[in-house]
Amino acid sequence: MYSVGAVIAGGVYLLYKGAKNKNKASAATVFIDTEKARVLRGTALRDQPFPVVGLRIRL
Repeated sequence: MYSVGAVIAGGVYLLYKGAKNKNKASAATVFIDTEKARVLRGTALRDQPFPVVGLRIRL
């Protein structure tokens, strides 16, 4: 009898954690941006833009 109660309690706990993980997964966002890096071209330093792909996860 105690084992049935433990299984039910474990199942409820896993359902709760699963819902919480689903919310965290939906909080993740992917973004595309441009950043600049200093590059030496000849004798001059210039800002060279380059694309950046990022993943932001809100915890």
